[in-house]
Amino acid sequence: SIEEIYDSAFEGNQTITCVEIEEGVKSIGRKAFASCSSLIEISIPASCKIIYTDTFKNTSLNTLILGSTYYKESVIKACLSDKAQDRADLVSIKNFVTECDGKSRVNIVGIENAILGKIKEEEDRIAEEKRREEMRKEAERKRKEEEERNSIYSQYNVGTEHSFGSYHHGISNQSIKWIV
Repeated sequence: SIEEIYDSAFEGNQTITCVEIEEGVKSIGRKAFASCSSLIEISIPASCKIIYTDTFKNTSLNTLILGSTYYKESVIKACLSDKAQDRADLVSIKNFVTECDGKSRVNIVGIENAILGKIKEEEDRIAEEKRREEMRKEAERKRKEEEERNSIYSQYNVGTEHSFGSYHHGISNQSIKWIV
């Protein structure tokens, strides 16, 4: 006879490890199981159509069982950590779903690890690109510095005459001429 699990119904419960929600429940409220740190498995019936992104926030879910072979990615994403929810597009969730006896079993830990692995790869790639760009800029700076040094010294060829400095000669200053 239960059709809805209310907002924050079990929030913070540290003893719940597995939950099987009965057929007929149509929605699970906001933070209904949030911060249930011992919760590792939950079974959701086909009748349940509404689950919020924070319903399972801060849990230890590793397995989700859906009461039909039809699964909604939004339901699966709601079971992921915030970081994984934000980047769930990095992996194909269907690769972590197996179907058996008319139910879909979802490997939440596998999805999380795959997403976090992709995030790490992306962060590493960005860091490598940044390192290469810094190296390129440093090489460009050194090249310009060398070019500038060469242009300054290029006017001082063997046999050329240049004025540099001066000395006092009688009532005026006389420039000193140098020959390279």
